[in-house]
Amino acid sequence: MGDSSPEADCWDQIRCAVFTKSDDEREDINEGETNGLDFMGDAYKGINNITKFTGWGKKDEPDVDIIEITEIPADFDMTQEAISEGECYRITLVIIKANDLAAMDSNGLSDPFVELVLHKDLVLKTKTINKTVNPVWNEKFTLYIDDRSALANIQVYDYDMFGANDRIGYIDLDLASTPPFHRYTTTLKLGSSVEGRDFVGTLTFSYLVEIVPTSLANEVKSIGTKGQERLLGKSSNSIRIIQITVIEGMDLPPMNSDGTCDPFIRLQLGDQQHETKVIPSTLNPKWRESFEFRYLNISGTTIQASLWDSEVGLSDNIIGDTEIDISQIAPNKPFKFIFGLEHSNTKINLLIKVLKFAELGAAELQLQKEINEAEVRILSDQYALSNTAKDIANVGYLIVKLIRATNLPSKKIGSMDPYVVMEVENCRSVSPVRENCLEPEWNLTYRFPINDYHSVLYLSLLDEEDLVNDDVLGRIAIPMFNCKGLKKYILKDAKLTGVGKGELIIETAFFYNPIRAAVRTFSPKEEIILKDPAKFDISLLQRDVKRITAQLEMIQDLGEGLDQIIRWRSKPLSLVSMIIFVLVTYYIELWMVPLALGLVLLYSVSI
Repeated sequence: MGDSSPEADCWDQIRCAVFTKSDDEREDINEGETNGLDFMGDAYKGINNITKFTGWGKKDEPDVDIIEITEIPADFDMTQEAISEGECYRITLVIIKANDLAAMDSNGLSDPFVELVLHKDLVLKTKTINKTVNPVWNEKFTLYIDDRSALANIQVYDYDMFGANDRIGYIDLDLASTPPFHRYTTTLKLGSSVEGRDFVGTLTFSYLVEIVPTSLANEVKSIGTKGQERLLGKSSNSIRIIQITVIEGMDLPPMNSDGTCDPFIRLQLGDQQHETKVIPSTLNPKWRESFEFRYLNISGTTIQASLWDSEVGLSDNIIGDTEIDISQIAPNKPFKFIFGLEHSNTKINLLIKVLKFAELGAAELQLQKEINEAEVRILSDQYALSNTAKDIANVGYLIVKLIRATNLPSKKIGSMDPYVVMEVENCRSVSPVRENCLEPEWNLTYRFPINDYHSVLYLSLLDEEDLVNDDVLGRIAIPMFNCKGLKKYILKDAKLTGVGKGELIIETAFFYNPIRAAVRTFSPKEEIILKDPAKFDISLLQRDVKRITAQLEMIQDLGEGLDQIIRWRSKPLSLVSMIIFVLVTYYIELWMVPLALGLVLLYSVSI
């Protein structure tokens, strides 16, 4: 693969020159010993600097070290470090395994997982392997960046259900120290984070840097660098969000000895991965969980969906998987997807919604915190009456800026960790959790395509709990026609009938086309899948019985009144009723009734 490339031969010769020398000779290596490879310049310094992350030192070269040189493009200039316009770096990292990790639990084992932190932001996280000091992950991650000047920090943690996770060790990975198109698979000693211990284990991983066109960067992640913002800003594509709701499963195959299964669903798009909760001991699970993926508008995007059976302390068993071609799904429309298994009656019901936003650049939609004037102008023009015929199915567009919450109650035990869930139709967004805070502030902007003018925006303020269900502090419901401007809302309880705890300050802007909204009114209302099915409630039954009884009594009273009028048992009442009847039948035409109702409706809307 790399043998036919003269550039690859150059790198091999440099490595041989370094590792075939003695310790003293290796320290004094100079450009003359590289067999005339003076033209390499900065690239030669880069191969020497590999010691920053591979552990190759003068005293101990690692036993496990495989260098694979991938196919290098013919027009690639190895002396040119900076990437060209329209290019970015693609970082492929495979976390393979760890060995001899420090035991952090009382049982002499650990529950390890790995995190990669880049520019002080969490970029990726592996799954947790329970009860082992020799975990095997084999998880692959891909990142697109255009600035690799800073260190990436690989950290190995021990998961703790109670309290903070314990860091076992770390490795500093220098993204700038490796030449592109060279894949390294190596085992390194972890830097110790355990007090009193020098050796806490080793980590085996694979690392590859490639230079690719920016158009390939379909996994959009803001990782807090100016370089990443520039990368996003270069793209002319608009960002899209895929919201997938895992509804339920039916007739799953038994995987346990008792004829049941412990199923969960795993969804993956590139390096973005989500998992549902595990439903124990069932063949007909109901999840009703919603997840969100972000990507650029690129054709051929697919999501891998897989059905798993959870095994405590062992590797999970995969039951089946499938691929979902997102490019075939119409934007802003709910799409029901049935994931089935061959030769069985198993079905997994998913609801997919591809949210298409205003045609702004990816940087504006991903990184901005405000409702800016440029977006308002674009949306006002898009939903103007003059553009009604351009996209008749596109009814409206809602922008919600979540500012802060106030007057939250303090807790006697534990801390208040609030977050907000926003729901419109079958779209759901969740804000970050603000830990140990009674006056949380977010200042984040969320966007929702609207398919029905009569939809309602629901905002729920919750307190995150570790061992029990999250506590609902309060909830509000805002109709679309009231979504305008900056307002403070007093929260109601979870059922919207009583007083809740706290207040929410939000700013909303709703853009819509009146004609499209009127046409959509004659279509059936979208079924809300995210809402849990109603449970039998004896109090609701008693309330409905009382309501029906009152209506029957009112009808009975009305019948008795009409009988008195017709039989002239009350002559004054019968005389007045006859005069009103004559006047109405003489002066009122049938077409005047809907006209009067329309005038009342217009008056109520104008207020």
